[in-house]
Amino acid sequence: MWASLFDQGLYQQGSLGRTWEEGGTSFGKKEVGFVVFGTPHVALQVPKEQLDDVVIIPFPTIDPANGTDSVEAPIDGFVLPAKAKNKTGGKDLLKYIGTADAENTYLKTDPTNIAVNTAADTSGYSKLQKAAVELTSQAKHVSQYLDRDTRPDFAQTVMIKAFQSFIDKHSSSDIDALCSSIEDQKKSIFATPVS
Repeated sequence: MWASLFDQGLYQQGSLGRTWEEGGTSFGKKEVGFVVFGTPHVALQVPKEQLDDVVIIPFPTIDPANGTDSVEAPIDGFVLPAKAKNKTGGKDLLKYIGTADAENTYLKTDPTNIAVNTAADTSGYSKLQKAAVELTSQAKHVSQYLDRDTRPDFAQTVMIKAFQSFIDKHSSSDIDALCSSIEDQKKSIFATPVS
């Protein structure tokens, strides 16, 4: 299925040589019609007067058995180091950051994000923010980024190289060999504990 998307010309040529910002610029210029971006990135790349034309959709169903109840929606988090010099102050700050008041204040400076505190004021949300809330609130599973969701040695050494290889060659005949290679490397890497 993925190879056929390349074969149909549905991906931009030379995508491995582009940054996400360049992909976003192409989206903003309407040279591409579908990107996997967070709302802040879309809002930075699309002219303000065109933001209402942007829609957020779940990733298309590839296998109906898996559905579309997962969303790739990075969620920013704040942590307190175990060896913090002022643990009490740090805990107080973390408690405040999670309040509706703090999120309301933050959203005044960055109206492209959405609040996670359910008591935050959403009355001024844009169409894009409302769509983001709807999609993420219906998701049963949330992922971040591959390199945040798994071990770096697996993400960098195996998966990113596999994605790049597929994007570069995008041959249906290579998929089974690529998947076998990923599985073999996964077994080897995850058999070794992280030190």
